[in-house]
Formats: sequence, structure tokens, C-alpha cells
Amino acid sequence: MIKYALISRGSLILADYTDQETDFAVISKKILIQQNKNQQKQLFVRDDFIFCFFGHQEQTFLCVCDSQDKFKQIAFQFLDQLKDAYIQETSYGKDVENSGKSQQAILCLMIKNLMDEYNKGETVVKQLQNLAMLEKDLEQVNEIAKQSIDKLMDRELKISNIEGKSKYLSISSNELKYNSKRLKKKMEGSNGINYYILILIILVFFAIYKYIL
Repeated sequence: MIKYALISRGSLILADYTDQETDFAVISKKILIQQNKNQQKQLFVRDDFIFCFFGHQEQTFLCVCDSQDKFKQIAFQFLDQLKDAYIQETSYGKDVENSGKSQQAILCLMIKNLMDEYNKGETVVKQLQNLAMLEKDLEQVNEIAKQSIDKLMDRELKISNIEGKSKYLSISSNELKYNSKRLKKKMEGSNGINYYILILIILVFFAIYKYIL
């Protein structure tokens, strides 16, 4: 994002603009003094900002942007467009330095509009990036929700299996109890029969004994 921009003649600032309360103008003027009439594209890093600038004929065009690599190319594109706009504005021989505040105000507005155009584009890019991040987050949320649903279904299936096994064990237990009771009755009946047979044998034995005697 372009934070500050200016057009100067030497160290004299012809027009500048920023919507932030900073010391960009002071720092920029020091850079202009040190880089007097240097026509090459250069940059100067300070804190979290990059000061990009180059000279053209008698003018210097400078802007300040965030200190990220992706903004360097954007900054110099901005300065090239600012230079072209300045040349077009002054193509009829207007001397900005001596033309009064009206021309200076026009140049300030020109800088502002160009900054707004670039920053709006950067805002759109950020919005698209944020939208992409949001979509990625939604995909992650959907995946987590899907995994949670799968786990819940597995849990319900396991519970159903446990309930089925529990019912099976209950039925088996009831059958075991029933069979145990039947066996017990059979054994009790068998014991009764054995008892009567024993009495019969004893009676037969006594009868035979008396007959022998």
C-alpha cells in the first residue's frame, strides 16, 4: 500500500500527499538532499517502510510503501505513472514552483487520486486473499465436521452392536435359567423313581428271606 508520495525539484517539494500523521516528509527531504540529482531508481528502508524514488530531468518522484518485497515493483510502477501524469499536467510550460498554490493543489490532488487508485487495487487484492483464506477455513471446518459426524456414526454403530450383544446375552441367560430348571426337575423326578425302586428291592428281599426261613 502506498503511504506517501511526492514530486520535488531538487530538495524542494513541489507537491506531496499522505492521509497519515507521520514524518515521511521530513525523512524524504533528507533523502532528497543526500541523493541530489540521482536519476537511477533506488530504495531506502527505514523501520517498516520502503522509500522508493528516481529522478527525471529536474524532478524527483518518491513514494513510501510497506516493507514487503511484493510492494517494490508496485511502488516503481506507481512512480512511473506519477511521472507521466506530472509531465502531462505540466506539458504546457507551467512552472509549478512559481505558479502559486492552485497548481500545487492540482498536483496534490493528482497524487492523491493515483494513490487511491493503487491502494484500492491493493485493497481488492487483500479482499480476494481474505476471501481465499475464508474459503480455506470453511473447507477445514467442513472437514472437521465431516470427521466428527463419521466418529459419531461409528460411536452409534458400536453402541448398537453393544446393545445387540447385551440383548443376546440376556436371551442366552434366560435360556440357561430355563434349561437349568428343567434339568433340576428331571433330576428330582429321577431321584424319586430311584427311591421307589430301592423300597421295592428291600421288600422283595424280605419276602425271599421269609420264604427261605
